[in-house]
Amino acid sequence: MSSFHLQIVTPDGSFFAFEDAQARFSSVEPLSLLPGQTPQIHAAEAANPCDARFSDALAATLGFNPYGDARYTDDAGNTTYTETGYALSISASGELLLRADVQSTRFQGEQAELVECARSLLSAMTAGVNSDARLYLTDLEQNGSESVCTFDYFLSGIPVLPAGGYGAEVRFSGTSIVQVRLVLRAYTLTTQTLSDLPPAQAAAILPEGSALRLVYSDTSAGITAGWQS
Repeated sequence: MSSFHLQIVTPDGSFFAFEDAQARFSSVEPLSLLPGQTPQIHAAEAANPCDARFSDALAATLGFNPYGDARYTDDAGNTTYTETGYALSISASGELLLRADVQSTRFQGEQAELVECARSLLSAMTAGVNSDARLYLTDLEQNGSESVCTFDYFLSGIPVLPAGGYGAEVRFSGTSIVQVRLVLRAYTLTTQTLSDLPPAQAAAILPEGSALRLVYSDTSAGITAGWQS
């Protein structure tokens, strides 16, 4: 006999732009999800976890031999691991590129479970990173036998946008993963809070029809937060 549990959820005041009775957000995209009050945003710090020990352990997790002639590190600190049908590159800045031949079967899922296959692989790749952020699926594109899953980092429910524009991208040919791009970052929330514009003021200065959302931006200058169209 099956059973279920009821969970009481307290509304936090969030609403869609089109639901605002005062029409303060009539100029933004109607499905923009807005907070009921100006949110309190915690500052964050970012670190690159990709030292030699981490990179070798990650390569081993993915089935590469990190100790043989198939491992190469150039003068800039970028490390490449190769074997027949597969290649893994980890840059000194923490950008990972995994490639596999279409015929390869090491990274393969079922047609109905491509998203879970991508999520599981990314979870294994980031298991050694001590971070307050988590990767969540934000887009899925399919064109014939080709599928692309895009993931973003989220900190306390707020997306983090690195310089590359996304946290990870997993490409499938049929049911086989043929390419993974992953920004390896360790994000840590601090006790310091950041000031930001109230949502209505942010909406007033954005271009007509813009989608309004709150994001963290990961740049060379550090982690900032604010409203983005």
